Amino acid sequence: MRKFGVEDFPVDQKNVARVLSETVKLSKKEFVSRTHFIPCQLTTFSKGDGISLGPVRFMTRKEAKAALRTALNADEAIKAKEPDGGRDQIGRAIAHYKGYQWFAQVSVENCAPSRSEEIALAAASSALDFLHALIGWRASRDMSIAGQFGHFDRTAAIMREEPSGKLSITTGWQFRGGSLEDGWTGQLAIDMDVGVERAGLILQSCVNPDLPRPISQRMCDVAQWFGEAVRDPSPSTRVVKFVTALERLTLTEKVDDVAESVSDRVAALTVGQIDNMSFYPSKNLFKKIYGIRSDLAHGTMSPNDPKVLSVVGKAGDYAETAILRALYVWGADNFSLSKFTPHKLRDWFNEVIEICKADETVGIMEPQPEEAPLTIKRQ
Repeated sequence: MRKFGVEDFPVDQKNVARVLSETVKLSKKEFVSRTHFIPCQLTTFSKGDGISLGPVRFMTRKEAKAALRTALNADEAIKAKEPDGGRDQIGRAIAHYKGYQWFAQVSVENCAPSRSEEIALAAASSALDFLHALIGWRASRDMSIAGQFGHFDRTAAIMREEPSGKLSITTGWQFRGGSLEDGWTGQLAIDMDVGVERAGLILQSCVNPDLPRPISQRMCDVAQWFGEAVRDPSPSTRVVKFVTALERLTLTEKVDDVAESVSDRVAALTVGQIDNMSFYPSKNLFKKIYGIRSDLAHGTMSPNDPKVLSVVGKAGDYAETAILRALYVWGADNFSLSKFTPHKLRDWFNEVIEICKADETVGIMEPQPEEAPLTIKRQ
C-alpha cells in the first residue's frame, strides 16, 4: 500500500481516495467469516450427541471428527497447488486435537483472524459458564475450555521416612473431565430447555460485540464470575467470585448499605430454592456468607479460616440458583433489548422483595403427605 511521506506521494484528494480504496481491499481479505473448533474438556468420554447454546455448539469427538474431515477435504482442494499443502502443520494440529473428547464450534462473522479467535474463545468460555449453572456447579467443576492436552493426569509422590531413610512411593492417574452419565446432553436439553434456549440467546451478543444488549451483557458478566468460581480450586477465592457474581446480578446503582441491598435481592430471587427457606431466613444466611466474603476481600479473614469451608457450598448454591431464576423469569424479550435502564431492574427487584416480605409462604413448597404403605388384599 502506498504511504505518504515514505513514497513521496502528494497529499491530494485523488491519492487519498486511492489509499482508502487499497485499505478497503486489504481489509476485505482479512475481514472474513470463520468457524473455530476449540478443544474442550467436558466429560471423560463423549458418547451421545453434542449440545448447542445458541451460536456455540459443544461437539462430541465423533461429530467433530466428521466436521473436520469435511473441512480438511475442502482445504486440500484449495491448497493442492502449494508445495506441501501445509500437511505438516495439519498433522501437528490433528495430533493435538486427538487429546480431547469435546470441541466447541463457534462461527464469527467478518473479523480479522486474531480478533475472530479471541471472540470465539470468549464465546466458548461464556457458554461453558452457563453450562456450569445448567448442569449444576458441583457436577461440572472439572470442565474446561482448551484445557490441558490428553485424556488423563498422571500423579506421583515420593516421601522419605525419618530416621530410617525408607522411601514411600505412590503413583496414579486420573481421567480429565467430568463423569456425567452417557446421554447427559440430550437429558439436559429436555430438563433445562428454557435455560438452554435463553443462554443461547444471551450468547448471541458474545459472537457479535456490535450487538448492544445490556441485559445479556450483564448475564455474561455474572456467568463469567460464576464459571471462574466453579473452576477455581481455592475455596476462599471461590467464595469471593460466587458472591461477586451475585453482586453483578443484583446491583443496579450505588447504595449506602451494599450488604443489605444485595442480601434482599438475592433472597427474593432465590426464595424457596435454598433448603426451602422463606425470605427472611434465606436473607440472614446469605448475609452471613456476604460478611465472610467481605472479610476475605478486605484482608480481615485468613483464606484458611474454617468459616470459609462452611459457606463455600451454599455460596455456590445461591449463585447457581440466582442465575437459573434470572434466565427463567427475566424473559427472552429483555435479553434481546438494545436499551435497558438499570432503574427498571431495580424496580422489579423492589416489587419482588415487597411480595416476599408481605407473604412468608411465597416460594415455599408444602410438605407432601407420606404415601400409605402398599397393601395386598388377600383373595
